[in-house]
Amino acid sequence: MNGDFPRVYRLRSGWRNTFVILGAVFAVGGLTGVIFVREMSAFFAGQVVMAVLCLGFALMGAYTVLDMLRTRVVLNAETIELKGAFSKRSLWRPDIEGRRLTTVIRLEPRRESLSRAMELPQYLATDAAFDAWMATIPDLDSAEAEASLNALLEDSSIPGSDDERLSALVRARKIASRLTWASFAITGWLWVYPHPYDLAVACAVALPWVAFIVAALGGPLYKFSPERNDAAANLSGPVMLPGFALMIRALFDTQVFDWQDMLLATIATLAVCMLFMWWSMRELRESKAAVAAIALLMIPYAYGTAALANMRLDPGEPERFEATVMGSHITRGKSTEYYLELGPWGPQSEAGDVEVGRDYYERGSRQETVCVYLYRGALGVRWFQVWDCPRG
Repeated sequence: MNGDFPRVYRLRSGWRNTFVILGAVFAVGGLTGVIFVREMSAFFAGQVVMAVLCLGFALMGAYTVLDMLRTRVVLNAETIELKGAFSKRSLWRPDIEGRRLTTVIRLEPRRESLSRAMELPQYLATDAAFDAWMATIPDLDSAEAEASLNALLEDSSIPGSDDERLSALVRARKIASRLTWASFAITGWLWVYPHPYDLAVACAVALPWVAFIVAALGGPLYKFSPERNDAAANLSGPVMLPGFALMIRALFDTQVFDWQDMLLATIATLAVCMLFMWWSMRELRESKAAVAAIALLMIPYAYGTAALANMRLDPGEPERFEATVMGSHITRGKSTEYYLELGPWGPQSEAGDVEVGRDYYERGSRQETVCVYLYRGALGVRWFQVWDCPRG
């Protein structure tokens, strides 16, 4: 057996050669930029900035080439070594507690060991001997998944025999999967093309509550924040995803006047959601950290729901105020935003920018005055719209 070692494994040739070529292109291009930096800018400060950037590209390219050529894993009977461009690390097999598989193979050392975890590079050209060596290392992912499944099957709060509990878990995972796909569909619908508007908003608001009810009925078969390798069905998608779409729609579609009142409405909505989640999910009653993490992720849902409900359910007639158009401007970044600079109006005692839609910006920016329509809000949070004043 020992006569078969050491064995050396390098990156797959196709992967290695591709990045060697790319690294060489970056290195040569960066050095070329350093040489001709005076041609890139007439100012000394600009030349310095371009020289630093080009030198950075050159160094990054050179490191990539060196790393691709030098990276290898050396396997011995009782040790494994990882060599990089400028580094060398090793683990003794008795010090390895187990392995995990993500996009790479991660070797976890025992707690009492002074060694650090080792991540083997992707696209390593391995063989049967490598696989056999790794097979002697315990699979931590499989062990944790099996332990979690056994804990569910032994949970007395789930009725039935082991086979019946296993069947219930399979059904729970199917339900969670369908709800997750529904959350993707509803999020995309509300974000990209929200028509009909009220129906899209209602579906996004309702889906997390469907997940809450499913979780309350399923008990420990469902979790909102499952750990890695947890056997329980995962409801994080249908609970979290619609909230981000609701928040984006609220930011684009509503102009809140009383931000302090909106903050209170958001806190109240969040409190109602968290109380129901705490009641429906045992995992939250057992972990304060899980409560804090989920509450943080539910803030977009709470704000989006409160802001859109305040606008769409508002039955009242607005107050109308005329405002002078003092200017206009467009800001461009990840998104394009259109602003009118309005003079004081109604309860707004100072001039300021107001965001409007692109279509209205074309018309409003050419007018001397526009009207601001101030609504009371269904939740008592005032909001407003900018539009044309009535003729006559």
